[in-house]
Amino acid sequence: MDAASDTLAGIVAASDGSAPALVGTAGTLSYAELLATVRSVSTWLVDSGVAPGARVAIVQRDGPWAALMLLGVSYAHAAAPLNPNLSAEDYAFITSDFGVAVVVAETGVVDEARLAGIAAPVLPFTAWSFRPTAEGAPAAATPEAPAFLLHTSGTTARPKKVVLTQGRIARSARVIAGALRLGASDRCLTGMPMFHVHGILNALASTLASGGSFVHAGPFDTLAFYGNLRKFRPTWMTAVPTMYHAIAGRPELVPPDHQVRFIRSSSAPMSDVLCERLEDLFGVAVLSSYGMTEIDPIACVPFGEKQPLGAVGRPSGVDVRLVGADGRDIARDDDLGSMGEVWVRGPRVIPAYEASDEVNAAAFADGWFKTGDLGRWDAEGWLHLSGRSKEIINRGGEKVAPLEIDAVLLRHPDVVEAAAFGTPDAARGEEIAAAVVLRPEATLTEDGLRAWLAERLAFHKCPRHLQFVPALPKGPTGKLLRNALRLASPTDASTDGTTRDDDTLVALVRSVWVEILELPDVAPTDRFMDIGGSSYSAMEILVLLSERLDRTLPIDVLLDGDTPVALAAAIRRYTEARP
Repeated sequence: MDAASDTLAGIVAASDGSAPALVGTAGTLSYAELLATVRSVSTWLVDSGVAPGARVAIVQRDGPWAALMLLGVSYAHAAAPLNPNLSAEDYAFITSDFGVAVVVAETGVVDEARLAGIAAPVLPFTAWSFRPTAEGAPAAATPEAPAFLLHTSGTTARPKKVVLTQGRIARSARVIAGALRLGASDRCLTGMPMFHVHGILNALASTLASGGSFVHAGPFDTLAFYGNLRKFRPTWMTAVPTMYHAIAGRPELVPPDHQVRFIRSSSAPMSDVLCERLEDLFGVAVLSSYGMTEIDPIACVPFGEKQPLGAVGRPSGVDVRLVGADGRDIARDDDLGSMGEVWVRGPRVIPAYEASDEVNAAAFADGWFKTGDLGRWDAEGWLHLSGRSKEIINRGGEKVAPLEIDAVLLRHPDVVEAAAFGTPDAARGEEIAAAVVLRPEATLTEDGLRAWLAERLAFHKCPRHLQFVPALPKGPTGKLLRNALRLASPTDASTDGTTRDDDTLVALVRSVWVEILELPDVAPTDRFMDIGGSSYSAMEILVLLSERLDRTLPIDVLLDGDTPVALAAAIRRYTEARP
């Protein structure tokens, strides 16, 4: 394969010139027309005084044209696509941070006041105003040249600057196209923003690498998305779980004669419940992918394979290792289930951030990139993620992964969205909290959810604080901002003087009594013998409670607890006496 084909322009040029490339309501561009229009955009930049190789920020609305403008700017320059909804301060910071030479802004998308603080000149343009041309275009960028400049999606620290070269984009696009078995007859539909690596690489570049066609639904809207699904008949679609939540919420709109052969999800973990619902609605597989701005994909589910519940995929063309807190590698065969940080190495991984030596020293080690994600292997070599290392909750020395709690919460039929997080606690350092979004017609109570969780989670993993919220905080691409979650009214005690631990323990005892005694419900003050208890069932309860609490309980606690409240108090006294 020659070097020219290791660029986006090379990929477009290598495809059948008469085949459809970009498809939208405004019309269709063939690969030949796309390449000629891309060169026209590049020529316009050079004629406007922007030297090839210079950094160019793009502010535009989403849609098929946004894809063309990205290709046009990155043909001979480095493109920094920006969210059109940023504030004036954000625009000033990002353009300065990347050192852009010029900002190209689509007319009518951003008011002048928000661009006033940018030091670089602003060039306005009108979508679809560039005509295909083969004359006067500058030389296309080389594989080593920067193609896209992107910030990482950090929520607490200063975002890091990622430079993706033409070669890395091209090679990653081919990996995705190969894993999904994409071909010239495939058509991608997405609503992902074109300022995000998901839209740029996973949707657009992988489609071009396959010689297929690309449809962008514009700014995401459920009805518009379904309209595009009917009109353009895509064979696959890619989005984030929050978008799929909205899509799955309108099952009556799924066309029975759709052509979709698989659904792809990336950029955030998808719950098992949502995955199953989408597969039932569309009758096709949902394929997960795990990647980052720095390297995408890291692992994915190849077309034709079925991943185990919770898995994000198998390593995709890169070396992946899991490193424990002690610095030791977690072997796939010997340490199954052990959690470690995901480290990645390979030619598609950026060699460094465009940042200080201190930042790079923390992120890279001997050619390995430290992702900051925690994961584990299963027996079949699938990678499972446990969450970000900085998001792991340390409850009195017990390390709890929020994703594990999320997955259980999302299995409740009344829960639409949920996210567990750590909250400061004087006694244990951190306590487990969870924010939950319920279905509009749901009647679920906190106590009801506690009892339900107590049957499905180990006691030390049950959230001590539950709060029902109208929505979870998310970034512009729909990614959950877990670090932005806070308790509305953090407190360690309820109004009656009992602690959240007591509430959770009582709920656990009640759920065990219900299970062993085969009753529809048990009240906190029901007496054991009055509701059908026996010495035999008491021993069963003791065994099951010991399993749920992950500690051996003595028979003495049964003698002190003839109601769920009393038994919970006896267990707590025993635990405090023998930590």
